[in-house]
Order: sequence, then C-alpha cells, then structure tokens
Amino acid sequence: MSNRKSLIMIVALLVLLTAIPSMALQEGQARFVVARTLYVAGTEVQAGVYNVKWQSENQEADVTFEPVGKTGGITVKGTLEEVDKKFNLNSVAIGKDSQGRDAILQLQFSGKKIRINFD
Repeated sequence: MSNRKSLIMIVALLVLLTAIPSMALQEGQARFVVARTLYVAGTEVQAGVYNVKWQSENQEADVTFEPVGKTGGITVKGTLEEVDKKFNLNSVAIGKDSQGRDAILQLQFSGKKIRINFD
C-alpha cells in the first residue's frame, strides 16, 4: 500500500510540474512601426513607432501600444498563440476588422514562438 501511495504522489507531482509552464505569466516587448492609421481590437492606432508591451496569463494577453517619444498609449486585449517555429522579424499582419476598417489582426515577435491575435 505504501508503494502505491508513493507512485500516486509521484505521478500527481509530475502532472503538476508539466502544467505549471502553461499557467505561467508571460510577458515581453518589441518595437513596431505602424505606417498608417489602423485599428486594433476596435481602438484607433495612429501612424508612428510604438513600443508594444504584452503580458499574458494563459492565452489572454493585455497589449499596450506606447508611442516612442510621446506620452499616452492604448491597452487592448488579444489572444496569445504558440507556434512551432520562431519568427525572424517583428511583424504586423493587417486585414479588415468586423466593421471593414484596416486593422492589426496579429503581431509576431522576432525570435519567439508566439504571436498575438486580435479580434
């Protein structure tokens, strides 16, 4: 009986340890250039250079666009997605939002296996 309890405890510990990385807080930042006025998650982003900071727990991410050399900024919600390969560059995927406006649909980060998607 004692060996069985020990085995159960070891298995439970291994399951917990493998689950911890997926629950961990992730954060980062990168610089992006927005060449023209766009929308991200329904919020307008003017043309300019931005320090983009993100913080995520699980898949929901808080993303802040801070204009370089200016005050202010915006914070929006996005969804963090892990991919198989690291991206070579910081890049912005542009498309149309639900209202037909030009919008940032995705941010990809150089040297990372993640991207952030916006609705």
